[in-house]
Amino acid sequence: MSEGMAQRIRELRKAKKLTLEQVARVVGVEKSTVRKWETGMIASMRWDKIASLARALGTTPAYLMGSKPETAPAEPAPSSAWDAPEEVPYIMEGDANMTIGFIGTGNMGGALARAAARAVTPGQIYLANRSAAKAQTLAEELGAVVADNDSVAVECDYLFLGVKPQMMQGLLDSLRLLLAARKTPCVLISMAAGLSIEAIREMAGLQLPVIRIMPNVACAVGEGLTLYTCSADVSVQQKQEFLHILSASGALEELDEHLMDAGSAVAGCGGAFACLFLEALADGAVSCGLPRDKAMRYAQQMLLGTAALAKTTGQHPGAIKDSICSPGGTTIAGVRALEEGGFRAAAMNAVIAAYERTLELKK
Repeated sequence: MSEGMAQRIRELRKAKKLTLEQVARVVGVEKSTVRKWETGMIASMRWDKIASLARALGTTPAYLMGSKPETAPAEPAPSSAWDAPEEVPYIMEGDANMTIGFIGTGNMGGALARAAARAVTPGQIYLANRSAAKAQTLAEELGAVVADNDSVAVECDYLFLGVKPQMMQGLLDSLRLLLAARKTPCVLISMAAGLSIEAIREMAGLQLPVIRIMPNVACAVGEGLTLYTCSADVSVQQKQEFLHILSASGALEELDEHLMDAGSAVAGCGGAFACLFLEALADGAVSCGLPRDKAMRYAQQMLLGTAALAKTTGQHPGAIKDSICSPGGTTIAGVRALEEGGFRAAAMNAVIAAYERTLELKK
């Protein structure tokens, strides 16, 4: 730790008229540790402790570490944990101050983190994963911050829970005390299939604001669809901030919670079904002699274009199909083959099976 950083810690604590005990309690360390920070007796600090200390002192980690000028910022610093009386409701600060945490950076968590990094400053995003190396790789790609579960729970205003439904209880059990000790409650954002808002709250053992989302992997490239529903205590400002975080992910649509499972079966799971169809189309073209790269590219563009046509014109897909099929032509011969193979029934049954599995996960 540099002498400059130690000096900034001393000056800010005195300016805020905080005792060593008060700072230690917020950061979660011994009073002697804070004293060592102020005298430069500790060579280095973990990032999560720097972030916690900055919040306690009403400043930013960048200012503490000296990556900004060593004078107080011209803009008002974020309020410290001691500035507001207990009865004042928490009001989220602007985009530059909010922090977004992801616990679980797998396929879906990673897709949403990539989308968030296009909407907010990547340094506002904290990534935690069971495999630290996976979080590190994604953080380097995005310019985000690597953290652990505890740090995310303590520091972040919005907490994306990207774990499997069967792992949610254990995760929330491990975070309960940290979440309960926060002065400014975070918003929990769950993407776990089958878990209702009420179920998330019961698992957490806390009445925190909850947003339940059902995204799809196309969010990673800004072409996704995320269905969401909010608990009654999510404020208008929190909802707006949430929509801003995912604004680069594609379309977002609010849906009544009792319809979320059905919506997810087509909007979320449907991506896998579409990929099976895409792969099968390309395989068919390859069997007819078309090179693999061309077969895949042609199938991709055909699906993109047809979906865009249906969405833009509002035409029923059956009408578009009829307009493509000439009497006695090649297309209607292909449609007949699909019907003989039970294509329509298979697609319907796939959505229904996904929906029924979601209901099973609730038990």
